Amino acid sequence: MLVKGTAMTDEIGGPKFPAPNPDYGMPFFYSSLTTWWVYYQVDIETLVPYVGPQFIPANIGGSGLVVINPQVYSSSFNNGQELTTETEFNIVVYPRASAARVPQSLTLNDFLLGADQTKLIGNLRLHVACDDPLAVKAGIALFGEPKFLTKFNYNIPSPNAPGQLNWSWTIDDPNVEGQTIFDLEMLPLTAIPQAANPTPITGYTYIGDRAIGSRWAPYGACQLFDISTPGQVSITFGQSDHSMRTDMQALVGSRPAVAVQVVTSPPVCVESGPFFVDL
Repeated sequence: MLVKGTAMTDEIGGPKFPAPNPDYGMPFFYSSLTTWWVYYQVDIETLVPYVGPQFIPANIGGSGLVVINPQVYSSSFNNGQELTTETEFNIVVYPRASAARVPQSLTLNDFLLGADQTKLIGNLRLHVACDDPLAVKAGIALFGEPKFLTKFNYNIPSPNAPGQLNWSWTIDDPNVEGQTIFDLEMLPLTAIPQAANPTPITGYTYIGDRAIGSRWAPYGACQLFDISTPGQVSITFGQSDHSMRTDMQALVGSRPAVAVQVVTSPPVCVESGPFFVDL
């Protein structure tokens, strides 16, 4: 109950929340989602210049982390359907203002399984590539995402392509035809996965000079795979001069990937093949 003479301070648009954007309603619901996170260990000192004054690179098992997060998702609206492809390149951080509350002794496996239930450790979006103009506009307007429009080429496992076991993901340069930012290749995930619970995943960005956070909650089982065996994951950087390529090459470089998490929403309906009825 609001006491007479006091003011509500936690309303949307109040001190703790940005003002609502009339062009984009929240929350946003996904109709389908295939996404995965490929992790690389990078020393903390290398990451510090990239995170800005309001974040600190998280120390996970004695190292910092960066993560490549490809996404393919669909969304349903009252007057149509939208298919979106995007990729985040993130640094795992926590807010400087919340440092006293952040767990500081997590192993890599602890973190990837979802042990941080404060959800203060999250992904600072350094670059977000996307092929959907509406999603680019919404991401910038709502969250200040460093998001840009480009094209993708990919070939990934799907129930409708039972012979496709490898994972291949390429991002084109948004301005120069024929040039690429990177190509990520992953061999079939044949190891026995661990069940993980990273959700809700905290995403961080800056709006102007002010840091903001949001929650992303993929519904579905998350599988965690150890991919530290050499050759399971390879990344090739293109000739693009885009800052996503230069930052990724500086932070990932020739480092080996150490783990991958995968979430794929299950099919909601299946149609089987035909049969003859005149026999």
